[in-house]
Amino acid sequence: MAKMRGIKPDFWISEQIVACSMQTRLFFIGLWNFSDDHGVFKWKPKMLKMQIFPSDKISVQKYLNELLGKGLLKKFTHEKEEYGCIVSFSKHQRIDKRFFKEIIPNFKLSVIDTAHVSTTSAPCVPHDEGEVEGESEVEGEGETEKEILKKKKFLDFVSMTQQEKDKLDELMGKKTTDRFIERLNNYIGSHGKKYKNHYFTIRSWWRKEKEKSSAKKEREIAVANAPPPKPQKRMRYANPDLIP
Repeated sequence: MAKMRGIKPDFWISEQIVACSMQTRLFFIGLWNFSDDHGVFKWKPKMLKMQIFPSDKISVQKYLNELLGKGLLKKFTHEKEEYGCIVSFSKHQRIDKRFFKEIIPNFKLSVIDTAHVSTTSAPCVPHDEGEVEGESEVEGEGETEKEILKKKKFLDFVSMTQQEKDKLDELMGKKTTDRFIERLNNYIGSHGKKYKNHYFTIRSWWRKEKEKSSAKKEREIAVANAPPPKPQKRMRYANPDLIP
């Protein structure tokens, strides 16, 4: 169902859009890709999160609520299913009628006027669907987004958020991450050097070490596969007494 959509220059200076947070604006653009050609999408926060922000530990429910509050979305119920609709979607998108797609068969936008419409805050999604409103739904351990983004100290001098540490563990492996944290900690402690972001410093060091290791392996393979040197010819001298 995902489709290419266009962004008009006026989008960036729209009063409704400017009033939204930066994350909400990005989410709103992503929502266009996963809405049908009416601008309708299934109101399933967890599914939308996996479609638009698959690798980020966030909850999209607050973005949906913000877009509802700004009048950019409408939420309605149709045949006991919850859906959302992007307001004035057809006015801002060029729809190719040859490849028209719709989530609700034979849907008419006039249905929204007769359906139960919510333009205020979004209610909690039932637990049996696995889509619970709130930060703990994605963050786990009941932690809020502010707590997740709070930097923690590793060893004496290295600081990063738990989310950044988890990303390094996933990218490099826990043992490698701990080795680089210790290396950065020792370097800061012995030299007193300051780094703006310890997370990106470790990633940069790891990438450079990986590139050096890869280049070393390539050289070793090249040496191993190189043809053996040709035997040198012995020189012949005119005077036999000079032959070694």
